Amino acid sequence: MEYVVKVSPTGWVFGSWKGHCITRRNLLHFNGKSIDVNDIRWNEPGFRPLPVVSQCSDEEKEYLMQNLEKLLHQGGTIVARLKESLEDEEACLKA
Repeated sequence: MEYVVKVSPTGWVFGSWKGHCITRRNLLHFNGKSIDVNDIRWNEPGFRPLPVVSQCSDEEKEYLMQNLEKLLHQGGTIVARLKESLEDEEACLKA
């Protein structure tokens, strides 16, 4: 959801999340699409544009928020906003 989260040393996340946009992965999962086929690693061709959260349905936003809250509840900390995500959202809103 545009955030970079530092995971707590005692927290747990999927190893497959490393190097991926978790927002994209969660939206693929929520919408029943294959993560194996449709997910793209950081800086690989096609990684951008990133999902634009403001264009997600209320149900998608709720699913994403629950995931973010879980990370924070486990001791994760928001450390930054993802510049590329903000750029892609701004470009989408201008179009």
